[in-house]
Amino acid sequence: LEHIMANLIQVNKEMEERLDKHGARLYTLEQLDIPQQVSKAISEVVTDAVDWAIQAPLRNRFRELPKADMKEILHQRMWETESYKSHEDHMQLFKSLEKSMNRDHSEELTSPPHPPPPPPLAGQSRASGALGASGSSQVLPPPPPPSSTNQESPSKGSDAPSSSKTVASAEYQA
Repeated sequence: LEHIMANLIQVNKEMEERLDKHGARLYTLEQLDIPQQVSKAISEVVTDAVDWAIQAPLRNRFRELPKADMKEILHQRMWETESYKSHEDHMQLFKSLEKSMNRDHSEELTSPPHPPPPPPLAGQSRASGALGASGSSQVLPPPPPPSSTNQESPSKGSDAPSSSKTVASAEYQA
């Protein structure tokens, strides 16, 4: 009987130890607050998805605008609504936006201006010079001389230069 009682006491101790281990695990699980964490994670994912969906039409509308224009629009809206004053982060973003705009403007002022296009050669009109510059091998006739009558009227078919005149004028230009 003592031997059985000793075995029961030993089994009871082992059960208490196992129960303590499970109790510690249960306490740990309770501290993790899994339902709250799951709810928070789902809320963040849903919020991000909704924000993305709401911003998509705006992004599509402004996709074609140059960065400088977008910066100017954003700056103007923030300035008018004073939304940048609501949070410290917004204030820092507003200041960064202004610095970026100032940097863009100063780079624009310090960069060398684009050289003007070369003037057309003597005897060439703007249209023929532009086509020649594009690598076209087609030679166009010179523009008709200015006169008081309208020579470009579609009713006058005889005003078009003959092919021999076109070849002669092309040789003259060369």
